[in-house]
Amino acid sequence: MSELLVNTIKHTGGTTGMTIDSSGRVLKSVLPAWRVQRGADQTISSTGIQNIELDTSNDATKQCFLQGGVTLNAGSPYGVVVPVTGLYHVGFVFRSNGFGSPTTSQYLQTVLRINNAVNHSQTSVMYAADNDANSATQGIDLYKTHAGSSTYQLSANDELNMITNGQGDSTYVIAGGGFMYGYLIG
Repeated sequence: MSELLVNTIKHTGGTTGMTIDSSGRVLKSVLPAWRVQRGADQTISSTGIQNIELDTSNDATKQCFLQGGVTLNAGSPYGVVVPVTGLYHVGFVFRSNGFGSPTTSQYLQTVLRINNAVNHSQTSVMYAADNDANSATQGIDLYKTHAGSSTYQLSANDELNMITNGQGDSTYVIAGGGFMYGYLIG
């Protein structure tokens, strides 16, 4: 039997990669991870594809953070940029307010994209949708939560962004507080 007694694992350049505390918990402070959100309501005033403007990144009061080299692009398409190639778990939760009109053939999608890829391509990876022939008169238009999560193989400098795509109603709100999160699995 052999034992390895260690408190810290470092790269040869001196960067601490992992620590083990006295209770045996393994901590990885440089693990790429994020939770970013829409800080305030975003009013959408046209149909079609619109970027969800993720604007809160390092605000501990809102449980938002960027770590391990992850960055937030503060301009269009307002995405998170991952620093290293690997397997990532990613998810989102956004609420729409006031979508729906007494028309037919309407829908609202909230889509996670990789590198701002076009809808329904292999890299427009996850979406949540609300569609109904007459959502306003059926009372489902006031508040709708769109959420999803999955695991993706990403490359260094890939950007993940969120869009909304509404057809059949041109005025609605993406509520403040909606968020996207993710972390490197390995």
